[in-house]
Amino acid sequence: MIEVMGWLGTAAVLASFLMKDMLNLRLMNLVACMIWVFYGALGKDYPVIVTNAAIAAIHIFWLYKNYIHNKEYKNYE
Repeated sequence: MIEVMGWLGTAAVLASFLMKDMLNLRLMNLVACMIWVFYGALGKDYPVIVTNAAIAAIHIFWLYKNYIHNKEYKNYE
């Protein structure tokens, strides 16, 4: 089970970098981070948990700031 989660996380991270649009990249990478946090929790791998939880928080901040709070699409690069 743990190894399957690791491979799912890897696939999700790779897929996120195939996105042309920043919104889709952030959403896909956010999903990948959540998978990695779950993976880290299964294996009690705290550096994986902390790193990916922090990255997920950053994605949530930018998603809120640029897509929810402003209620319009902004292509920030």
